[in-house]
Amino acid sequence: MSALLNVEDLRVAFVNEKDSYRAVDGLSFDVNPGEIVAMVGESGSGKSVTAMTILGLTRGPGVGISGRILFDGLDLVTAGEAVLQRLRGAEIAIVFQDPLAALNPVQRIGTQIIEQIRAHERISQKAARARAVECLERVGIPSAHERLSAYPHEFSGGMRQRVMIAMALSCSPRLLIADEPTTGLDVTVQAQILAELDDLRAEMGLGVLLVTHDLGVVADIADRVVVMYAGRAVERAPLDAVFDDPQHPYTWGLLGSIPRTDTPRLERLATIPGQPPLPSELPKGCTFAPRCPHRFARCAEAPLLESRLADADHSDRCWLSPEDKRVLRNTGTGIGLLGELAATQ
Repeated sequence: MSALLNVEDLRVAFVNEKDSYRAVDGLSFDVNPGEIVAMVGESGSGKSVTAMTILGLTRGPGVGISGRILFDGLDLVTAGEAVLQRLRGAEIAIVFQDPLAALNPVQRIGTQIIEQIRAHERISQKAARARAVECLERVGIPSAHERLSAYPHEFSGGMRQRVMIAMALSCSPRLLIADEPTTGLDVTVQAQILAELDDLRAEMGLGVLLVTHDLGVVADIADRVVVMYAGRAVERAPLDAVFDDPQHPYTWGLLGSIPRTDTPRLERLATIPGQPPLPSELPKGCTFAPRCPHRFARCAEAPLLESRLADADHSDRCWLSPEDKRVLRNTGTGIGLLGELAATQ
């Protein structure tokens, strides 16, 4: 199967008079038709910048973009603005993190969805309205015909997010970018929104890039995961491999922060010490090393993203061997083993 979206060595830098700050640094991944790829990481890891760059929304003075973003063979990095305007909303759609900020507060929901449809298709007002009703019904909004006349503030947070999904799907795109679509929603509504995305993916054959900070959110619906840190992918693997045999200490930290309901809670949830580095203050070598309890001398060199396992689809940026990683994971923090490991590397 050929990839619907192919990102190759993407680099995005924000430049001022004195310095260049790289927000995305050599990122590569694919999204296939009918597949959900989750991009996971803390705030500041480059997830949203990547999503916006795919749509051409980071272009402008003071921004340097290199690499390739191939959408069905078309390079979006070099494509003109007219081409991107034709693709946005029609072929590639996005659900923004804050629907209340993304929707126009003084226009009715129906007006905004109909405008989206008619911007890309030669279709009558009546036909566009009928499709808008269908889209709202598809994402589970009751009394959809009447709710077309409502304003954004008249919907709950979960319903506004459903409106954003309905608008994104109104022109039957092939790629959907969902940027933190469940942030600020309670867990029940989160589950409903994710289930709807999963159903729509299966029903429409959508390729989905799901941006989130929470591995727990994607546990049931993602096919593959890209773990981001400081603008780089530090682990890239199928979903089951990330949960069953995570290879990067940063991924361990993200997994350790997820509450478990299937085992007794005997201690506080794990935390990752420190804060992600600023793009202007990236450490040399492994960018996660200052926060990693398992760092050793070789971490002063920058590791490549490569497979160190028999599974070629599972790659990571960590100098530790797979055997040492399993020992450290199985012994908690493994801090007591650092001296022995450092001596053998």
